[in-house]
Amino acid sequence: MKNIKNIVIVGGGTSGWTTATMLIDRIFPETKTNITLIESKDVPIIGVGESTTGQMPYLISNSNYLNELDFLKTTGSTFKYGIKHSDWKVIGDSFNSPLLPGWDNETRYPHETYDYMRNYHLAAQKSVDNFYHSKCMDQHKVFYVKGDPNNKYPGIVPEHGHQLLDTTGYGYHMDAYLASDYLRSKALNTGRIKRIENTVKEVVRDSAGHVIDLKLADGGSVSGDLFIDCSGFSRLLKAKDNKFISYSNYLLVDTALIIPKQYPENIDHVRTYTEAKAMKNGWMFKIPLQKRMGRGYNFSSKHTTKEDAHKELEQSLGEEVDVKNVISFEPGRLEKFWDKNVLHVGISSGFLEPLEATTIHISLKQMEHFMEEYYHDMIDLNNQALQNQFNYGMTTMYDDNRDFLIYHYHNTRQDTEFWRDASSESTLSKKLKNNMSIWNSRTPRKSDMSSSPIENTLLLGTILYYNIAIGMSSISPKLSEYELKYYGLYEKAKQDYRAIDDFGDYMINRSMLSKEFYEKLRQGQI
Repeated sequence: MKNIKNIVIVGGGTSGWTTATMLIDRIFPETKTNITLIESKDVPIIGVGESTTGQMPYLISNSNYLNELDFLKTTGSTFKYGIKHSDWKVIGDSFNSPLLPGWDNETRYPHETYDYMRNYHLAAQKSVDNFYHSKCMDQHKVFYVKGDPNNKYPGIVPEHGHQLLDTTGYGYHMDAYLASDYLRSKALNTGRIKRIENTVKEVVRDSAGHVIDLKLADGGSVSGDLFIDCSGFSRLLKAKDNKFISYSNYLLVDTALIIPKQYPENIDHVRTYTEAKAMKNGWMFKIPLQKRMGRGYNFSSKHTTKEDAHKELEQSLGEEVDVKNVISFEPGRLEKFWDKNVLHVGISSGFLEPLEATTIHISLKQMEHFMEEYYHDMIDLNNQALQNQFNYGMTTMYDDNRDFLIYHYHNTRQDTEFWRDASSESTLSKKLKNNMSIWNSRTPRKSDMSSSPIENTLLLGTILYYNIAIGMSSISPKLSEYELKYYGLYEKAKQDYRAIDDFGDYMINRSMLSKEFYEKLRQGQI
């Protein structure tokens, strides 16, 4: 074993610079480990979607040198409190899927992770619109709360002035280019990382297959001990024997038309949610930033052409639109995420589809897991057992995210060939099919995801599944009602539902409109 003295990141963009952020924050300066990032101006940033999960706010709030309000102000990013799904089950119908934290079952019966609250939503056939997150989504407000000296919720609501709530359960909508610029600038200002603007032309490996040198377009070269591949679909550091495992039989969406739009000068509001609107052959996204709306159509090329998808978009939007970019992709992942002295992160390791912002989420979880469970500067990069364990965890995480996306396409509308194909039993993985069978007899539990505590830190859990099940009526209300009454939790759940609704009403009446919040933020008043 030898000390890791030089870490080389190949590729910038969101994946490269969030990876750099984590390395800077988590590697002690005393180790004198050099970090180098190579990015090419000839390789564009991939911006299929600009929506994140709670992992991005977690990265920023836990960084030693980043600041959330500064990030929002500088990049024009906005808060995301959830996703509004339109037309998925019935055309003309929609439902919210808020990014809520877990619900604590203080009764600990039948156990502490039993989600009696979301089961009550199912049992009573109620939407999740009673939650504060959903109220903010529907009323275009943010968690910036006006003080009240006699408030009912001391410790949450301030007594005076305004306060941005310190809470979990939100993500960002962001411009991939501006976010990358911001992270790059802040990282370079630490003096802990060297940036090389160049293009990798050749990867030199030793006889055992380890990367030892990268030949650059200008004739220079970069050597290192550990290489992190953030080169996106190029997968520049992938070894020939590292197979790509396709998910195309499970996820049919494989093409994205990107059509961003600037806001008019005076807009009425800035949304606080991503909209995912089901279309004839896929779904359209709308992602609100401070100054523009990110938009696009993610569709199946097996069911329509780019030209017909463009026409369908214009018909749905009621306007002519110019397509800025067309991105084709094959859903899937690599067989090996950690391969000898190369770590594949972000799109370099795999890609599902833009629904639910899984790409940035997975990228951040990959590096977090590697740094927390594996990395130190004497790590043995030849230890196959270590690599196998890491790769098993990453495979499990990818498969879990894939299954959650598949779940969206079941119990849906059936009016086109795409929706009939996407919802067919043939798209179900073995695990998801098994879980859905289980959920016919009892409601979802954390143990359905994994019995391993470590694995469950990587997996999505049941909260988001419940959101989709509630919105899509995918789980029997009678089953949830029976369980709650059997466990003696029905009346408690009903009382807690009312308490959540009262809290949401109290908070929303003291919350600032998102448009006003961002205006004040830009003016330096927040």
